[in-house]
Amino acid sequence: LTVIHDELVGWVSSFDAYRKGGDRQTWLSLWSGQPLKPNRKTGEPIYIPEPVVCVTGGIQPDVLPDLAGEAARNDGFLSRFLLGWPDAAPSPWSEEVVPERVVEGLAKVVLRLRIENREPVLTSLSQQAYREWVDWYNENTRLMTGASGLAASWAAKAPAHLARIALV
Repeated sequence: LTVIHDELVGWVSSFDAYRKGGDRQTWLSLWSGQPLKPNRKTGEPIYIPEPVVCVTGGIQPDVLPDLAGEAARNDGFLSRFLLGWPDAAPSPWSEEVVPERVVEGLAKVVLRLRIENREPVLTSLSQQAYREWVDWYNENTRLMTGASGLAASWAAKAPAHLARIALV
């Protein structure tokens, strides 16, 4: 699944609004693919053995400090966010469209990512990719050693983020 929130601060602030505890812990577990069994008052129980949920959304730079309290909890929640922002000025309007062949190619890639059976697929890095991974991993470890607080927490999650991106 993909969950889209226009304002991520509002999403995080809404945790546990309708019940005491659980939302934050559920999202912490989902990041690492832990089985999910939501408790429901009505209907049959649901069990999801291998959940995959991506959360995407926006946050204005001026609102980012509102998450400072979240960072102080030091439970690794914010470290699971993979932050990104554009490095360029907004582009003017364009009438240009994405060519159909590009859309079809993207659809093929996404469809190949689906797991058709439950058997794991082993993937190996090339020798050059492996050497680059080791170099990056060691550099990240050096950064982690000198960091503290949220920076150290993000650096600790960085190998999992990068490995997931590399697999895609």
